[in-house]
Amino acid sequence: MRMMLKRCLTRQKPQPASAGCGWMVLALLACLVSQPLLALPKTTDVWMTVNNDPVQWDEYYFWLTYSLRAYRQMQGVSNNGDVSRPDGRLIDWQAQVDGEPLAQWLKHQAGRYACEQREVRRLASQRDIRLTEQDQTQMQQQRQTQIRTYGGEREYLTILRRMYVSESVYDRLQETDRLSARLFDSLYGEEARNVDAALVEDYIQARQLRHVGYLFRQKPADANAAAALKQQLLDTRKTLLASQQPASALLALMREQGEDPQMKRYPQGRLVSAGQLPAVLETAWQQLDNNGISPLLETTEGWYLLTRLPITATTRVNNNDHPLRYWAAYQQRFRPLVGQGCAALPVTVAADYQTLDLATVLH
Repeated sequence: MRMMLKRCLTRQKPQPASAGCGWMVLALLACLVSQPLLALPKTTDVWMTVNNDPVQWDEYYFWLTYSLRAYRQMQGVSNNGDVSRPDGRLIDWQAQVDGEPLAQWLKHQAGRYACEQREVRRLASQRDIRLTEQDQTQMQQQRQTQIRTYGGEREYLTILRRMYVSESVYDRLQETDRLSARLFDSLYGEEARNVDAALVEDYIQARQLRHVGYLFRQKPADANAAAALKQQLLDTRKTLLASQQPASALLALMREQGEDPQMKRYPQGRLVSAGQLPAVLETAWQQLDNNGISPLLETTEGWYLLTRLPITATTRVNNNDHPLRYWAAYQQRFRPLVGQGCAALPVTVAADYQTLDLATVLH
């Protein structure tokens, strides 16, 4: 969750310092508390245990809202990640997810996330991976920095509770994040340097990944202007083909002249799965060699010049800090390892678990 937590606290104004994150990917939070919590259990009530490790209500509620946000994103709706405003009123509680009622699915998801956190800690302990005094000092320094950024401890805690329900939840996520990163490195090497090349190739093939760069120019309404732009792009293609590094030259042009905002977010190339590209680009990609330049591709909206970029174990994933081999190991080794271990841990739930009305709790 490192990147997720970093984004969480930087959503507020003024922007705070970056934070650590847990190991799931995801995006979070910000806004004012508007709903009273009188209907909820007490923050410190034990709602379930995993391997005899208690999951208190504040953590369970955090994972419930986290799961609800994931569901809402699947539905194309977002509440900006504010755990104090989950807005369950807009949810169809009769819906089914993966063959079970939505409320039951949310409970299972929340329990799974809590379980995975504990399995990471258990695996880390097995390898004698522990938090150090330096970790504690860094987290305390980070806290003081954020307090100064927000103008005081009260303001800091108000924002933190909007995002994580309680400071103890946030602290535990940070701790697990640090343990998780070290556990991953101990298993697969730093940045997954020790994984086999075949694992990366399997990851690429399973997800049908394409690494692309393209220059898009919108077609002017005026016919003469459109004809002039088309000729300009045809000349541009000739220039690209004559250059020593056509793909790099096209990316440079994209950064200067490109009119596709999504492509411009990835100045070194965009990594996508099959089906994410417009059909005309997908067809052209299939016919290109690495670093090749496509013919000028015309659509009703405008014109494209496409390059097919190589995919390697060290390819950075859409501006991410980690290379592709890291994500291959994370998705195909680390997550299954944690998931399988979690499934074997004994779990108990509170007496009110089954009767908990999420439509009311997440109102």
